[in-house]
Amino acid sequence: SLSPPPPPFSGSTALLGLIATSPTVSTHCAAGIRGECEGTSILIERGLMTEDNRWSERSPADWHAAVRVYEEYWNMSQDVLIDKSVENIHKAKQIYEAM
Repeated sequence: SLSPPPPPFSGSTALLGLIATSPTVSTHCAAGIRGECEGTSILIERGLMTEDNRWSERSPADWHAAVRVYEEYWNMSQDVLIDKSVENIHKAKQIYEAM
């Protein structure tokens, strides 16, 4: 299941905290990277995008590579995989197609 995150400053951290209590959910929180469990922070750290281009629909250039990085932190046996990156609201189609 893939769902885009809520817009910034709309309670997304509280919503993630509630949803993440489900035993069928996996988040990026275990990554221990700044950014409130946001996958974008992981992709920036790995060099797949930058702070400057993170809002671009063309970033990252290779969503297949980005999803492989996400899979290192998601428990792929779970039914619901959450990336709380607000920058990805308009990128859900690219992420879905890469999965």
